[in-house]
Amino acid sequence: MLGDARDATAGDGAGVIRAALVPFSNVQRRVKNVTPDLAVELIDKVRRIFDVKTVAWSAADSNFYSTAASARRGASPVDKRASFVDSEYKAHAKQIDVEINGVSDGPMLRALSSLGGCVGLVFGQFSEASKDVSSLLADVATALSESRWISMGCACPDQAKALLSNELHREWGTTAAKYRARYLISGLKFADGTWKSKARALG
Repeated sequence: MLGDARDATAGDGAGVIRAALVPFSNVQRRVKNVTPDLAVELIDKVRRIFDVKTVAWSAADSNFYSTAASARRGASPVDKRASFVDSEYKAHAKQIDVEINGVSDGPMLRALSSLGGCVGLVFGQFSEASKDVSSLLADVATALSESRWISMGCACPDQAKALLSNELHREWGTTAAKYRARYLISGLKFADGTWKSKARALG
């Protein structure tokens, strides 16, 4: 979690009192929405948080892959989806602060802002990735090359970085494709026309 949403900045403990009045299920659900998938300290020693998302194709005009939507957005489907992640996190953080602390700019939003917000790592229908995935991959390759270039038998860190970048591209790309395939296969059980009853049974 980003921090304790019950940070009673008011000396009278009003934050704790308000927390007791909020249904726990609501708080639990909202906190889940601001729990990142990754927290990484990169080569610049700055800690960043990331949330992994996926985008699926559909025929709807509102879908990120639709021709009309793409023309309006002027960005790739995965990059456009990634652009919404930070604002979604901030909206959830503000709502937690309002429900528990009575202010929109409370400890949850401050904790999120102190980390520079949340970066979206998005993988698409065809295993393509958003720009921030490529940026993270480059940073990982740089960090690894600085500590491994000698053991790899390379002449310099840059040579090791090139080799590691290729390896990471293959590994991350095949992993995205594999889990996309698993997701599609898992949905076959709903393809016989009884998906509504099966969905109710699952959830």
